[in-house]
Amino acid sequence: MSQKNSQSAKDFAEILSEISSGLEKKNCKELEPSLEKIKTYLENELNRQTEGLKDAIIERQEIEEKLNLFYQGTEQSAASIVITNLAGSIIYVNKKFTQVTGYSFEEAIGQNPRILKSGEQPLSFYQELWDTITAGKIWAGQFHNKRKDGTLYWEDARIFPVFNSSNDITHFVAIKEDITKRKEAEERNEHLLQSQVVINNLLNSVANNVELDNLYSIALENILTLKWLGTQSCAAFVGFKNNSFSICSEINLTGNFRELIENTIKIELFEEFLKKSDVEYFEGGKEFLGKKINCSFYFISLKDKEQIFGAIFLLLDSIYQPKQEHLDFLKYFANTTTLALAKKQSDIIQCLCINISTIINFDILREYVWNGDLVTDATIRTEISRLRKVLKEEFIQNHKGIGYKIDRYILSI
Repeated sequence: MSQKNSQSAKDFAEILSEISSGLEKKNCKELEPSLEKIKTYLENELNRQTEGLKDAIIERQEIEEKLNLFYQGTEQSAASIVITNLAGSIIYVNKKFTQVTGYSFEEAIGQNPRILKSGEQPLSFYQELWDTITAGKIWAGQFHNKRKDGTLYWEDARIFPVFNSSNDITHFVAIKEDITKRKEAEERNEHLLQSQVVINNLLNSVANNVELDNLYSIALENILTLKWLGTQSCAAFVGFKNNSFSICSEINLTGNFRELIENTIKIELFEEFLKKSDVEYFEGGKEFLGKKINCSFYFISLKDKEQIFGAIFLLLDSIYQPKQEHLDFLKYFANTTTLALAKKQSDIIQCLCINISTIINFDILREYVWNGDLVTDATIRTEISRLRKVLKEEFIQNHKGIGYKIDRYILSI
């Protein structure tokens, strides 16, 4: 009890004593001053209590205003806010949380934040988080979480413990920002850089005059480095050689996928399909050229206006779903590969022309002139026929799968 209250109580006790003495004497005159004192005392006490009540009301209003400000601030925050108890059960989420995750306030309360786990991050990631905050420290990092509808999203988060007056941890607070768009932009930029490396490697191979078989392998090896395409590091390059389509190059070609490709290129409609196709995605369990398939893959047709060069088959993960930017890149890759093959074919034909021209203009004439034989049209035609056969075998052997043009060119000499 305060000193002021003690004095008031003492004064009141004295007044009661005076009244008691007056009553014993039955002297009403003596009671009047005491009664006046009681009246004054009660008025003062009422005023004092009223002032105290006013102060309490004002203090309560200030507390309520602060609580309301805190509540409105968290509810209107651009970041998701989650508060849990020591056991990790959610006791509060703000409006942004419900907007980002798809879980309502009622659905989230009582749950553990693990309802957002996507499985994309290891258990050690969450263990390190828990060890940090239970040690009284602030944890900062990024979550790859899953919404109620199953879609994935990224969050930048800070989680910190709340202490009471005894310095004991009572709650945990998480403040999280949805950074999905930023991560997607960063991912696109990274994919763009990786894609450019693939294209540059392909163009450099042509510039460095690599053998055709190596060019096939380089195309496959580079496209398989782009893991975001969903490939299983299994691919094949189908080209035209010896008057038919066959597998010219392959990487980790599995039995079932090899069988699918070999059966496909034997179909009479395959060449027509190549002409009409561009970049196609075929999902396992559905039909491809009239037959049900048991795997998912990309089919990339390599052709220009003049001829068909072949196709690339890329085996995909079963859970992969193609994105438009992936399809757009593969079309760009197909065009670049087609240009590379056309350039290589042009170089080979040019080399062939030079060889034939040299042999006809010098070797044939020199051989017959030196032997004293008459160089006639018939002798030249006979020699060209022989050379044509030799050159065809040599060039087809050295440049397998070059396509129709080289075969038809040699046959037309």
